[in-house]
Amino acid sequence: MAFALGDGSVEIWEAETGTPIAAVDAHRAACSQALFAPLAQAAMLQAARGEAGGAAHELPSAAALPLVSAGDDRQVRLWAVEGAVGHCVDVHHGMSAKRSKSSAALEPRGSSLENDDLDDVGGDEPGFREMASTELREKPNCVAAVTESSGRTVICVATTGALIDVLAI
Repeated sequence: MAFALGDGSVEIWEAETGTPIAAVDAHRAACSQALFAPLAQAAMLQAARGEAGGAAHELPSAAALPLVSAGDDRQVRLWAVEGAVGHCVDVHHGMSAKRSKSSAALEPRGSSLENDDLDDVGGDEPGFREMASTELREKPNCVAAVTESSGRTVICVATTGALIDVLAI
């Protein structure tokens, strides 16, 4: 399970036991959304290779789970959650959405690990690696990862404004 917390962090917990297994300081303001987005696996790898226009950096492990977070700091981030397979269950998230008049893109980022007691990435320890991020015009209310008929994954964000932002990864 993934939890968005008011202090800006994201935590993942083992569903069966309720045990926290990893955390990251994800946002400078309250985190409002956190969801596993298994459909974004290919897009996460594309961002790591720098194919979306950014610098390439170390690829996540094959077992890394894509997670999308959004916060009141107007940031949307794509994370590779590594070392959590066997602890976390993939959940298919999707929704149909009206396309915004202006679409943006999540920009690939260099590897940036947040280190605290729960998120050291090394060996089999669970942890987060930021793969891409972008800034929204307004605060997010709802986030979903959607795969278009072309096979491309996009992140749909309903904000406090009137439109839904569609972010290409």
